[in-house]
Amino acid sequence: FCLILAPLHVFFGGNAAGNDYLSWQGFANVEQGSKLCWLHAFLVWYVVLFVDTRIYKFQNKFVKLRVHWLQKLSHIESCTILVENIPLRHRTVAGLRKYMNNMFGGR
Repeated sequence: FCLILAPLHVFFGGNAAGNDYLSWQGFANVEQGSKLCWLHAFLVWYVVLFVDTRIYKFQNKFVKLRVHWLQKLSHIESCTILVENIPLRHRTVAGLRKYMNNMFGGR
């Protein structure tokens, strides 16, 4: 977008930056109320929608791959969870079992 917007800012921005030559290619050179503001608004929405659709597309692809990978694992491997920050008094097999049963209403 820089190759499109920078020349537009320089030549059609309205010279809002004045003598600040480093700002000529940026949005600071666009006068308030210029039609270039609408171009920026359109491009922002284009980028948002493009990125949003890409994220959902690749997330859907990832979920399918993840489910396929989990289905190939043995039952014990695919049902394993990570438990962190267990209180010291529950860091035994029996203590952890009692703690988890109290937390989640097990038997």
